[in-house]
Amino acid sequence: MRSKWVQVPGAFILLVLAGWFIYAMIHAGPAVQSGILAMIGVVSAGIIANVSAKKREIEARHFNEKREGYKAFVDMIFDSLMAEKRGKKPPTERQMREKIIEYKKMLLIWADSDVIKTWNKFEIKGINKIDNEATLKLWDELLRAMRKDLGKDDSQFKKGELFSLLLTSEDKDKVKQGSF
Repeated sequence: MRSKWVQVPGAFILLVLAGWFIYAMIHAGPAVQSGILAMIGVVSAGIIANVSAKKREIEARHFNEKREGYKAFVDMIFDSLMAEKRGKKPPTERQMREKIIEYKKMLLIWADSDVIKTWNKFEIKGINKIDNEATLKLWDELLRAMRKDLGKDDSQFKKGELFSLLLTSEDKDKVKQGSF
């Protein structure tokens, strides 16, 4: 943060320049006024284009990191849910904790605030041992936040539809019957 000793003189200088500019515009001829306004338009457009390009470049770099982190998370969920059905041993609690720690590191650096808030909500409610249906809704909410952070529009999906992609038809029936 800049000190007041820099901000106050900087603001004063900008104010003086603005006053001088207004004075010069009032007393200049129409041709000069048109030229100055055109120059201001060109400079403004250049600044806006530069800022937009930098923002897109940063978002593109972040997108790859986010995508990889979110993919690792979805892989973790999928592997955990589908291990037995694929004839594999499910990850141990320790392995899951290690993966979650790695995921939290990714969240801390790359995730959007909505994803972090949803994750915290999930963890807090997870501690309270909520029922399976509420847990699935939270997973779905987390997946939605991740996809939104990646630029996806999920407004066409009903709640629970995203997470249901990770379930087998047998598990979907259990969810519908409330016995999951």
